[in-house]
Amino acid sequence: MGTPTPPPDTAELSGDAGIDRTRLLLDVLVTALREHLETVEGRTGESDPAVYAAFDHVRESFEAYEEALYDVHDEVTPFVVLELDEEDDEDLM
Repeated sequence: MGTPTPPPDTAELSGDAGIDRTRLLLDVLVTALREHLETVEGRTGESDPAVYAAFDHVRESFEAYEEALYDVHDEVTPFVVLELDEEDDEDLM
């Protein structure tokens, strides 16, 4: 599971191109969430690096989707991404 390379900046896209990119990024986010759950269910231990990677993929996918949603539709979601330092990461994982 790798982090996808995002399409061009949504702010540069208008009309159908921006909407299509936003929908694509929503699909990427949903897939990242599903992969995160699968990874958590199959974790090999408390500090499984695959879980860390899946966590980061969800965070990055959400941020890309949220940015596109705002750029194209001037909207946001009711969710906030926590800014974590290394100590927080260790506590959560």
